[in-house]
Amino acid sequence: MITSINIQTPERNDNENESAHYSETIEDDNNILNPRQELNSVEYKYFSIDEEITLKCDCVGSYWNGPAVKSPGNKISQFNITDVYGKQKFYNISIYTKGKEIADTLPYDIHKRLSLIGNNLDLHIQNLSFSDEGIYICDYAVKCNVSQKRYLLQKKIFPTKLRIQNVTNQHTVKGIENCTLSLICLVESGKPSEELRWTKNGNTIHRGGPSKLVYTFVPGKNDHQSVYTCEAQNPDMKIPLTKTIRLDIKYKPCIRINVSGTLMVVEGEMTHICCMPRSNPKPTSINWYNEEVKLVSNYNASSLCFKISNVSRLDSGNYTCSSKNEIGNASSEIVLIISYPPVIAIWYRNLTEYDRNREIRCLAEGEPNIYNYFQWEHKSLFNEHIRYLGATDDGILRLPDVSVSNRYQDTGVYICNVTNGIPDYHGNIFQLGRAYLIFDGPPVFAVDNERIQNYNIGSEIEIKVKVYNSSVITCHNITDVGSMPFIPNDIDVKINPVQMKEKFHDASVTVNGTELFFVLRGESLSGSRKFNVTLCNSHGQSSFVVDSNLLGQSESVENRLYHSVQESGIGVLQTPQDELMDDVTLTVSNSRLYNEHFNRVTMDGQLNYADVVFHPSSSTNEVRIIGLEDRIHYADVDVSMRTAFLTDISSIGDGSDIGSQKSSSEDDFVYVGQIENYMQNRPTHT
Repeated sequence: MITSINIQTPERNDNENESAHYSETIEDDNNILNPRQELNSVEYKYFSIDEEITLKCDCVGSYWNGPAVKSPGNKISQFNITDVYGKQKFYNISIYTKGKEIADTLPYDIHKRLSLIGNNLDLHIQNLSFSDEGIYICDYAVKCNVSQKRYLLQKKIFPTKLRIQNVTNQHTVKGIENCTLSLICLVESGKPSEELRWTKNGNTIHRGGPSKLVYTFVPGKNDHQSVYTCEAQNPDMKIPLTKTIRLDIKYKPCIRINVSGTLMVVEGEMTHICCMPRSNPKPTSINWYNEEVKLVSNYNASSLCFKISNVSRLDSGNYTCSSKNEIGNASSEIVLIISYPPVIAIWYRNLTEYDRNREIRCLAEGEPNIYNYFQWEHKSLFNEHIRYLGATDDGILRLPDVSVSNRYQDTGVYICNVTNGIPDYHGNIFQLGRAYLIFDGPPVFAVDNERIQNYNIGSEIEIKVKVYNSSVITCHNITDVGSMPFIPNDIDVKINPVQMKEKFHDASVTVNGTELFFVLRGESLSGSRKFNVTLCNSHGQSSFVVDSNLLGQSESVENRLYHSVQESGIGVLQTPQDELMDDVTLTVSNSRLYNEHFNRVTMDGQLNYADVVFHPSSSTNEVRIIGLEDRIHYADVDVSMRTAFLTDISSIGDGSDIGSQKSSSEDDFVYVGQIENYMQNRPTHT
């Protein structure tokens, strides 16, 4: 098989426009002609031994010239050409045919293998041998408009001795990351010229040749251990020549961590983070840091792990793995986020009756910081439910408005309920926050205080009240508001802490309160009395009225009427206040306010129940006596009974036995319709 290659378009790296040259020659004494003409183009033809070939003329041939043969009468010409490798070569030629005849100047072994065929007198050669290599030129017998046909006939030779420069004994080529590297493939060329190819992992990345192919690039860490192959092949080769090498690229560590950029772990669990640097050569050190604190280190190892058992929220932060080798150092960072349930803090301030901003804030701090807030619960200090209050998206509770007198009922424990989806150590998904809010205001008298309190004749009067108060009681006063002032000889006050029941927003709850006992001692304890108890603290004062009754004595009409009016809500016409007798104030700080002079003050002009005298009358009409402020102690008095008592009254009035009349004997009392009246000893007016 004959292969032809046109020298005008050889595949090569250099001298893309190289060509062979032809020149006419002048005969010299040695029968060799000097060059006069260069060959402009040559078509390469390749053959194997014992093959045959036909060299065609594009027009009718006049002469065929071939490789020079030294024989008698044979002229030799010399030609200079530049081959496909860029080298200058000289060829000698002789005349092979004249017209339709083979030149008789040729040796027999050549002559017998040549023949002319076809209309254009193409040259046919049989049994090709190494001696047939050379230039063949067809000169046209007539003028044609085609170029002269020229052939360079060469024996086929496969490329040999393929090699790669800078290869080690381990068939590797060394390089450094980010430094230019050239892979150079060399081969002893064959005929026809071979093509060289560089392939990487089976894929062609560069072509060229003949004889040499250079591939230049900047390797990275990923090129380490990559396989590169150089191939050399000409058209007649079924299997190319190959040489394979492996790259040994040195590069600084490339850090790989067993988790992604962010690692989320629930508090209480275990986690471990591993650093596996990839480098060439092997790392000389690996370190784990939390912020700037070194945690663990290892040397001449391929990996390093850091284990955390029972992680806590304090373990959150940035963790960095660093590694280095002789080429350089590198580091990589991850963020460790510890998920934990919210820690609840309650922001509030104690309220007063003047506060407008009545807010309680539930402040949650957890991870993740996305929270669901549920309804609030209001409880007593003794864990008794009072009410539920609506949930808000922001965790801020705004207390509903209530009247100033009832704002003390806002006191209590407020509980907020929050979750971020993370359970605590006990598996609870919901977290509670508690705060004890106090309404700072004046003392509040208990709802179960007795407004009517009894005492025994001859003993001290004991007044007992219970009060709910948010701060220390700073003063306590008791005032006699009855029409008959009572001046005690002594007052004792006992103050004791006590638990009591109160109504907070319609719920009956237990609260801590104070119980006060006022013990009043005087020379004469009799009749019903009314006391006003006043307590104060740093926020104000409050009062409470107590009716004190003598045991064994029927309740006065006044008390019955007074309480019936209070219970039924019926209005009673009030006597002008300026008609009242001055109250007697009994204080703890000066419990002995007994004043002899005051006790002897004349009470003329005042309506005293004992200072009433009836004129004799036969009328059957009822007579009603109305006291101050509509207090009625004498009702349905029958004045027709005057004669029954006239004698006693007269004896009282003459003043003969005034000393004894001041005693506590029953002679000082008259009984009218089971109403006990105190009678002061003085003359009867007629």
